[in-house]
Amino acid sequence: MRRLLAALILVAGCGAGSEPTSSPDAGLSLDAGSAPDTGQAPDTGSMPDTGSASDTASPDGLEESTDGRPEDGIGRFTGQWQYRSGTENTQCPTVGVNNTAQLQGTKLTFARGNASGLTGSDTVRYCLFTFDVQDNTATARANQLCPTILTSDSVQIPTLLALISAVFAVSGDTAHFSYSITYSLNVQGSSIPCALTGSGDLLRISR
Repeated sequence: MRRLLAALILVAGCGAGSEPTSSPDAGLSLDAGSAPDTGQAPDTGSMPDTGSASDTASPDGLEESTDGRPEDGIGRFTGQWQYRSGTENTQCPTVGVNNTAQLQGTKLTFARGNASGLTGSDTVRYCLFTFDVQDNTATARANQLCPTILTSDSVQIPTLLALISAVFAVSGDTAHFSYSITYSLNVQGSSIPCALTGSGDLLRISR
């Protein structure tokens, strides 16, 4: 049982090399060039010039979309990001587990949500969480859960990740991300409480 638990806990961690071929929310990524092209040049005489020749930012610092609508700052966060450095710690005190993994190379994807806010997911657990944006900081909303399945040696154990906190702070194409997650593993009738905490610095590698 101890060997099985150790393997499962390693699967739960963010190993830098365990990256699938695609992220499930890749289609949500906001592409500044994805607005429909009507093929018509703007009529400079039909409306006041609001600075569309260089409208990547409005006077209040918010980004502008291709249709002139304020992007409420979410465009600052969207794209695929990769850890340049960082660590994640997994602790399951009742079985004496305390492991630290390197996050370097692990990727995160942030995109505009379907309804509102910002969504973020990683390429390891495929959990999708929603964030609220204020200036250059995105903070995860409270009480978010992510059902997932951990697999090791052909054994699958369902679990529920509970997001305690997550903060994503950007400065241009660099960012810092920190998070805290709890979950339990039910193995052979025993419930094993575990916790994940991580933080690191990232670089935006695509929009």
